[in-house]
Amino acid sequence: NFEFHDDENIVDEDHPQYDKEMWRLSDATEAAAGNLCEVQPTTIVGAIALLNYYAEVMVSHDGEDWPVELEDKQDGVEKPFGYFLTRNVARALSDIAAAGKAVRS
Repeated sequence: NFEFHDDENIVDEDHPQYDKEMWRLSDATEAAAGNLCEVQPTTIVGAIALLNYYAEVMVSHDGEDWPVELEDKQDGVEKPFGYFLTRNVARALSDIAAAGKAVRS
């Protein structure tokens, strides 16, 4: 049985506020995922940090992607959170390399 907290009480899924709270949490999760997908790292360290965060999300969800799919504005198709996040990191790394900011070995 799923439970959540409403500041003071543990509420079960039969509680009248359950659906309302689940929609609120779902909307907040989707908004957070969307915001993270718009992050454009400007350094390699920033890209690494974002990828490490994503790896932790995967572990915390037993290997499943973030629990939302987002609409791709380019083709209108819903795709997993990880698609957008890794695509943006790849673009950022490409921009960093093009700007000559990448560390050369």
